[in-house]
Amino acid sequence: MEDRIRAFLIDDSLLFRSLMIQLLGNDTKITVVGAAGSVKEARGQVARCSPDALVVNVTSVSPSDVKTVGYANLLSIPVVLVGAQAQPPAEWLRVSTELRYVKKPPLGDKAALHRFCEELLARMKPLAGAHHAEYKTAEEPVMRQPALGLHHFDGVVAIGASTGGTQATSRILRALPADFPGIVIVQHMPPNFTRMYADSLDKECALAIREARDGDAVLPGQVLIAPGDEHMRLNHRNGGGYSVSCVRGMKVGGHCPSVNELFASVAQNAGRHAIGVILTGMGADGALGLTEMRAQGAYTIGQDESTCTVYGMPREAFLMGGVVCQAPLDQIPGLLVKRIKASC
Repeated sequence: MEDRIRAFLIDDSLLFRSLMIQLLGNDTKITVVGAAGSVKEARGQVARCSPDALVVNVTSVSPSDVKTVGYANLLSIPVVLVGAQAQPPAEWLRVSTELRYVKKPPLGDKAALHRFCEELLARMKPLAGAHHAEYKTAEEPVMRQPALGLHHFDGVVAIGASTGGTQATSRILRALPADFPGIVIVQHMPPNFTRMYADSLDKECALAIREARDGDAVLPGQVLIAPGDEHMRLNHRNGGGYSVSCVRGMKVGGHCPSVNELFASVAQNAGRHAIGVILTGMGADGALGLTEMRAQGAYTIGQDESTCTVYGMPREAFLMGGVVCQAPLDQIPGLLVKRIKASC
């Protein structure tokens, strides 16, 4: 795979698209692989080009359009928004509190254009570069852990992830055996895409994986992924074991579903019988909840910096004292199996 970051432009101004192709093309680490004036034009091209980042004019598309384009092939393509206003429009802020936004300069102001390109490239390179590396990671083989041969573990494994988490979670789940204890997951992802993501994982893993529904039991050999617009919490089930509740609600810390909401409920209802895992992601969602889990006796794992797409959530959890063990991504499945065997 080539070393340059592959950028795709969506802007309804032909003049601005041409200017950006020229300016971005002068950077030795950026390749403009395509450009379109609308989402309708972009859809097919994005699938063919497999860009590492999208540069999108806020006046050319709606927030829902960017979600549609940005989740091509179930991978969260980083999006850098550009617009004439000093801040992104309110409808964008309601979608995400973690927007990467750059104000567009007047086209006739060469000095302002130069500053704009520098800021745009600075915003694009870290995230797009990480996503670029994520494609390489996905091609590496995954070694599946041997069957546990144990069926009396009375706990639950809770996983939280955000940016880069689709690939990280996939690598962990593909490495786990079919008789692994029940797993509950919050992955920051828009509505509808969580179901597609779960269906995709179900086809490639030994575990049964699906989008959670309110009242679902947490069972061995099964993985429940929180719906993209509902908080998922762990509860005790009548007759023993655990179930989940999935409810719509206000964003917590800018997120619905919230990793903190899941982890806090696991701390309360499973305590020392739980294992918590916090994976790559921007921000701090999950850090407080994982710390609560550890305080209640749960074993907690944080993905280490060297294998994270974005070392945000695991870092905050570590600094709070919520992480018992930091580990590279590919060591986490083995740690989970080892911990469960020791608990039985």
